[in-house]
Amino acid sequence: MNQRIKQFLFIGAFLGVLYFFSAYHIILHHQDFTLLQKPYLTLEYTFVSLNKRDAEDVLSDDLLREAGIGEILVDLGRLSEDRRQALENKYDSMMTEE
Repeated sequence: MNQRIKQFLFIGAFLGVLYFFSAYHIILHHQDFTLLQKPYLTLEYTFVSLNKRDAEDVLSDDLLREAGIGEILVDLGRLSEDRRQALENKYDSMMTEE
């Protein structure tokens, strides 16, 4: 009986970790990290490093842009609010044309 309970606890913990990784982006910036909720469950872009990426390159990804990474870039001082809005409008219009 104890063995069965341990199995259920292990499976539950594993599923909890899997759910966390599928529900949140972990945004790495130098020594810090920020959690950003994904718009839907997926394992794409679970870990995103901003260290060597240009802000425009990060915003060009639809999933990250939809999740709201532009606001994080503004908070980190990597992008101005006006530039964020311009880039989001640019890439959103490119999405609607396709």
